[in-house]
Amino acid sequence: SDVCSSNLLLSAGKSDQAGIDSVLTALASDLLSGSKLILRSHVSSFLCHLFIVLCRIRLELGRARVFFFDFLKVTSFEDLPLAAEMVSDWPNIIQSDASSCIITKTIKLLLSLCTKRIRTHTPGAELEGQQEQGQESIHKSILLIQSAANWSSTDTVDVNDVDDYLSFLLDTLESDSIQVPVQTSAKKIELYPSESIGAVSCCLELVAAFKGWLWTYNELIVKRLWPILSSPPNPIMRTVVLRLYGVLARTAFLKEEHKSSPALNDIRTRFAVLLAPPKEGQTVKPFPLAAQSAAAISLVDLADHDPSLLQVPDDWLKRLSEDERRLLPNCLNRDLNRLNLLPGPLVSIAMNDEVSEQK
Repeated sequence: SDVCSSNLLLSAGKSDQAGIDSVLTALASDLLSGSKLILRSHVSSFLCHLFIVLCRIRLELGRARVFFFDFLKVTSFEDLPLAAEMVSDWPNIIQSDASSCIITKTIKLLLSLCTKRIRTHTPGAELEGQQEQGQESIHKSILLIQSAANWSSTDTVDVNDVDDYLSFLLDTLESDSIQVPVQTSAKKIELYPSESIGAVSCCLELVAAFKGWLWTYNELIVKRLWPILSSPPNPIMRTVVLRLYGVLARTAFLKEEHKSSPALNDIRTRFAVLLAPPKEGQTVKPFPLAAQSAAAISLVDLADHDPSLLQVPDDWLKRLSEDERRLLPNCLNRDLNRLNLLPGPLVSIAMNDEVSEQK
């Protein structure tokens, strides 16, 4: 591993940028695949360290932050010692600035909740020693993260108001979506049309990963998000919410016992109805293409665990005109191409879009 890391670090400072990009992409894919075996292995610490250090050498703060935030989501905040190591490698990934302020605030809240769990947890006698050691490790990791991020002892978040914080996030999401200019000309659909909308969506993912699937479905999806579609929201908000359904539903796959949750079937059914062709004589106006695209890519997300779901976006795609297909988001084109659903003439377009997006 020392030889490997030395060669990679030397390459990072030279001209082999494409090679390092490939290494970073492969590392992120392997470590964030959701496989507990990979995340809990002895090499995971070294690989995470390598990823952050390579990003730091290349001054790719955004890439390092995305990896760190995704790591917290995939591990459901259950591997804080490793998260603390990454923060030690590059404290900037957790320090607040204009682009990450609200995400940092969310992480502060969730780490405060971790601390509260430790204080109130009373393990059984047979596990008391082991539990105490684990809790002490978590507590030290939280302190290390707080220290590296330069969070003062007074810089805290109210840990009793998760519901109020959710209201704040959703209000912020709606306010930001209203400020996005209405698209008047035909151009590529953006599922998160502004940086602030993407940041708030990331915050909701972090809260969902921390709280778990049952809470996410009952408290966030059913109580908070379903009603937004029942009322007439602005088009941007509708698209973002439909995309969030799929993103948040992935929380169910972090735990084996939730992969067959009836709640997932409910979400799949709603998406299938939304993407179904209009019935004869139907007068209800279909959702705009942007909203349908959000629902389609959410179904593709869920199809990783149920391939039969691909039939719905496949049928939907066949009903689109070529001009409409050209407007599909780059990420959807890429996934459809990966699943061999993208029509031949559009494959090269999707590949070109992917190259441009990476640049």
